[in-house]
Amino acid sequence: MKNFTQKDINDLIFKCKTAKENGASLTTVFNAFAKKHGKASGSIRNFYYKLVGNKQKFFDDICIPSSLKPAFIEEFTRAETKSVIKTVLINKTLGKSVRKSVYELANGNDKLALR
Repeated sequence: MKNFTQKDINDLIFKCKTAKENGASLTTVFNAFAKKHGKASGSIRNFYYKLVGNKQKFFDDICIPSSLKPAFIEEFTRAETKSVIKTVLINKTLGKSVRKSVYELANGNDKLALR
């Protein structure tokens, strides 16, 4: 991300590592980091996942601990995709929000809803 020094990036990685080890939420780290640097927390989250995903190497000397690597993302099958879209669209016509529909489909499981 533009305007971040090597020290800033190492600080973000360290704080995320510490939060994970203590069972704290990464969201709190992203929010605090975003506030400190005048960025949106979603931008910080996206930047973090780009870093740990190693899809693009931003800096040569970043050492990302394996404990911070994101879990494997399970993709939807074609049938699952059609089913989710159909259910969400039906619920929209009934006046429910997309977020509420997805939450119900996931039976209240936040991690499943995020998938």
